[in-house]
Amino acid sequence: AQNGGATEVSISGSGPLTYHALHLQDPDRLVLDFAGSHLNISENHIASNLDPVRAIRLGQFSPETSRVVIDLSEPARYSITSKGKTVTVTLSPRP
Repeated sequence: AQNGGATEVSISGSGPLTYHALHLQDPDRLVLDFAGSHLNISENHIASNLDPVRAIRLGQFSPETSRVVIDLSEPARYSITSKGKTVTVTLSPRP
């Protein structure tokens, strides 16, 4: 979703989500691993036209860890908030 000059990616679960985030480069992407979770979605690639998010990839990284990869079109600032069953990643282009 677009929120002013930022793009928000919300990830919802059936219960509280525990995550570990990692920013990687070449290409720029943000990786979120959710321990103790299992994906329950048929789509594993979501295209985006909301900069700086190019696409979102989802996968079952290991039997007990779901992974969400946010592919970026350019380096970006980000913040992550967790509230109940939802984790929201807010991204905006670097000035």
